[in-house]
Amino acid sequence: MFLLVSYAVWLDAFFSTFPTANYNIVVGLSIFSIHFFHHYQIMQLENQLTETELDRDQHLKEAREAQGRHDQLDRDRQELADEYVNNKSNLINLRQRLEEEVRGVFVYFVKAKSRLVRILPTSM
Repeated sequence: MFLLVSYAVWLDAFFSTFPTANYNIVVGLSIFSIHFFHHYQIMQLENQLTETELDRDQHLKEAREAQGRHDQLDRDRQELADEYVNNKSNLINLRQRLEEEVRGVFVYFVKAKSRLVRILPTSM
């Protein structure tokens, strides 16, 4: 609506300045100018839309890549957690075996000492 009012004001100003101008030529040029202006605006909007779609596609690609990296990190974390549990279990088993072995060696030395005490004379 504003464009039509501005156009009417412009035509009145033009014909008051140039009263001998051909109305059909001026109106034709004006309509062509308006059409060209709208075509230019449409092209600008199409370019903005294309740029926005390209940005969207780029962001979606980056999001998929980030999701892939996140999933890989999650799998690695799970593998490390499983390996930690396995190593912890192995450590507990090794500690128990070591304690049993040390207990066995201690019992062996205690028995050996008692045998030596019985065998060796106490007067020495």
